[in-house]
Amino acid sequence: MILKFKKQKIHFRTFYYIENILIWLILLLKQHFDQEKKSNLKLFLIH
Repeated sequence: MILKFKKQKIHFRTFYYIENILIWLILLLKQHFDQEKKSNLKLFLIH
């Protein structure tokens, strides 16, 4: 029973960790694309 509880706790923490990474990646990608849209013209002008 205690082992099962520990396993569930670890699984929950892992799931929470993975979820955080996914959210972080989505935000990072969104930010990257937003910046890319804005800086595309600047890049073209520089090059």
